[in-house]
Amino acid sequence: MFNAETRILLAGEYLDQLIRQDGQLRFKQRLAVYDSYRIPTTLILPV
Repeated sequence: MFNAETRILLAGEYLDQLIRQDGQLRFKQRLAVYDSYRIPTTLILPV
């Protein structure tokens, strides 16, 4: 697919929850929310 036209395959965002521990921010949770109908069929194309 190196000669194919560039196109967006999926879009999304991360919803992060952070906590302060010992004066540093750490991840409590990271949730990836995506919007694409191609995800179930991406056996060939990596996400």
